[in-house]
Amino acid sequence: MGGAPWRWSRSKSVRSGSSTASNDVMMEEVPRGSTETQRRNGFKQSHAKDRGVAITEDITNGNYLCSICTEPVVTGNTREYSMWHCTQCYNVFHFRCVKAWADASGTMGVLGYKSWKCPYCQHLYEKIPSASCWCGKESFDLNVAPAGKPNACLKTCERSGVCKHGNASLCSKKCHPGPCTWNCTAICNQLPPRPIKPPGMVSRFRKRFKERPKGKLPGVIAMFMMICAVYTAIWFFVAHHIRWWAHPYEFPNFIKSSAAGWEVAMLIILGIFIIWPLLGVLLFSFSTEFGALVAHLLNLDTPTTKKTRKGCITLVMYGFLLVVGMGLWIGPWVGFCGGADIEWFYQMRNSCNGLNTRILMDSVTNPRYKFTFQSLTKSVKDTTFYLANHLEPEPNTNNPFQYYQRLSGSTSTTPNIAIDIDMQHNLWRMMSLNDTDVANNWTANAAKISGYAPGTKILQLPVVPMFKPINETIIRNGTFTDVTNAARHMHIPELGLSIANMYMFYQKCSFEPFMRVFNTSGLQGDAKGMASLLDSKWQGQYDDKVVMRTASFGHGRQKLSMCGKEGNAIDLGAQSVPVKEGMQDEMLVPFALMAAVRMRINETDYRSLDC
Repeated sequence: MGGAPWRWSRSKSVRSGSSTASNDVMMEEVPRGSTETQRRNGFKQSHAKDRGVAITEDITNGNYLCSICTEPVVTGNTREYSMWHCTQCYNVFHFRCVKAWADASGTMGVLGYKSWKCPYCQHLYEKIPSASCWCGKESFDLNVAPAGKPNACLKTCERSGVCKHGNASLCSKKCHPGPCTWNCTAICNQLPPRPIKPPGMVSRFRKRFKERPKGKLPGVIAMFMMICAVYTAIWFFVAHHIRWWAHPYEFPNFIKSSAAGWEVAMLIILGIFIIWPLLGVLLFSFSTEFGALVAHLLNLDTPTTKKTRKGCITLVMYGFLLVVGMGLWIGPWVGFCGGADIEWFYQMRNSCNGLNTRILMDSVTNPRYKFTFQSLTKSVKDTTFYLANHLEPEPNTNNPFQYYQRLSGSTSTTPNIAIDIDMQHNLWRMMSLNDTDVANNWTANAAKISGYAPGTKILQLPVVPMFKPINETIIRNGTFTDVTNAARHMHIPELGLSIANMYMFYQKCSFEPFMRVFNTSGLQGDAKGMASLLDSKWQGQYDDKVVMRTASFGHGRQKLSMCGKEGNAIDLGAQSVPVKEGMQDEMLVPFALMAAVRMRINETDYRSLDC
């Protein structure tokens, strides 16, 4: 310690010194013996039954030892002789010793309060000790204690407590060390004494709660509210981030806009380098303060008893806080990095329920021109359809179907069927063929695949096969409407079908997995009802009005698929052909329309097909 050296009264330091001696000497010059030496030389303590009287006698006789420095606690008329006593275990210490102890072992709370523990009983105090008399009403001064007792003033103690009847009372003793005495009041005259029983678990918990460090609970609550506010803001941002990236049907222009780039930059700069480290510090501080508060309330911070059990409970508690804290710390980045993919998976997972035919529109071998139809009905065999361009020019005319796209294959109802789409004239036709359309199949698939010459490893261009003559019989034909920004839905009136948001299918690759084909046969004259149906928000749930829809299963955008309803999904009245199993032939028309649009978009580089 800095400043002037401590001074010690010789009369209070040596066993045989006279109480009349008045000369002060430097503390360094006082002969000091160890505790064992003092006891061997006749060290004796008071045998008074009253704890306060015994403490007073021992200090007066120089027989009371400070538990920190193991030197006698003696009286004097300078501040160096000031004392401090614990109000729980009643042990007395040199004030200088306990002040150094509190400064060295105390911890600063979140609100700026420094808490520390009694070196003897580990009772937690909420502020640094000060030099005062026993009752704490008078600070230590240079005058000799006026009460004639060490460190005592003339005032009444008046510490609050309860008498033997359990009623609140004040200590009536003069300023004193040791336990207080709480006298009965007038209301206790007719009451029997309350039997003394050890405090229960709830009582001990309440006592520890009242004795909690000052500022600890408000600090924990303040940090908890701060964490709640931060995570509310993070949750709000994560929710919008997921919607922006996983719901293109709500935000069709976001992914390809500059806003997406700004959002990613903000996440990297603000999130990784600023918000995330600060959030880690906040969670660590909260876990530390909360753990210390719980340890105090559960009496885990006094390892003098039940050391093993308290140690295990403390380890489990801090392990739990560590796991929760790490989860909360990592959670936001799971939401930002994987939330959109997870949301995509769950919104697509049940979108094709009730639609038992799956059509792979982006196959691995030959994407976008060869389509495999797979039915969930075991008795329905898988079939393959091919899509190719056809050119049949007629000079000096503008007749339809001179340039068109043909989708050909077989269904359970028609062995060889073809759907022709004339996009220029907005016409379609369904035809029955007498044989497989080899030319269409070869043009769609084999014509685009090179191979090895037989018996060699030399690559060669596709070989043109032998084509057969095909007889075509028109089964059904019709029209489809144009789509614009004002009229976004495509209608196929002859079939009573409508493709919702076909305009967005033309414009945005991100919109492809969210297409729906509605059965609008009963709404032909109800414009308001049809608009309400087609403008309805996309949902990944079964809808009886939806007969076909696109999907992209998995975590995030994957390959595009189409799902179709089997059986008689379209009511064509007298023209209906009963379907025992598989898809109705007329269901191929909306599929062929969307497949043909994707083909033309790919060929003309109108937009990308790879999102």
